[in-house]
Amino acid sequence: MPFYEWKLEEALMIEWKEGWIEGWKEGWKAGWAEGRRKCQENREAGRIEGIELVAKNLLAKGLPTALIQETTGLDMETIENLETRL
Repeated sequence: MPFYEWKLEEALMIEWKEGWIEGWKEGWKAGWAEGRRKCQENREAGRIEGIELVAKNLLAKGLPTALIQETTGLDMETIENLETRL
């Protein structure tokens, strides 16, 4: 005689719980990875926005575009686009 007699409902409940836990772990890992990816994207977008703001301020002060390019690292096309938006 078996040490413990399994009932179908108990076996299904254990299977469900194990599946739920595994699914939760996988979902958490995927959500964490997605959150980190978005955070990095937003950080980069904010960095670029800040550099462009500095370039716009330098343009408004009348500094030469070559100096702004050297200072900010932006390409001339971006600087010229910023200049037209002043």
